[in-house]
Amino acid sequence: MSGGRANLAELDNESNLEGWPELSVVDCDMRKSGLTPVIDDKTEVLILGTLPSDISLAKGQYYANPANDFWKLIGQVLNRNVVALS
Repeated sequence: MSGGRANLAELDNESNLEGWPELSVVDCDMRKSGLTPVIDDKTEVLILGTLPSDISLAKGQYYANPANDFWKLIGQVLNRNVVALS
């Protein structure tokens, strides 16, 4: 390992892992996943984002954080204060 970084060849050889912290399954499986899409035969518009926030994942609802800029954008498009509707 040079300069604090390892290249793939160094990582491929287990003997070169000396000094690296041992990772557990928990450390390696800390991935977030998205929510189920909200869509049916009547859907006309899809709003595509990236990964839901921690708040959205905890509530199981897309754009669950009223402070999300998404709501400011939708409010401008609809000319309404949509945050007050939640």
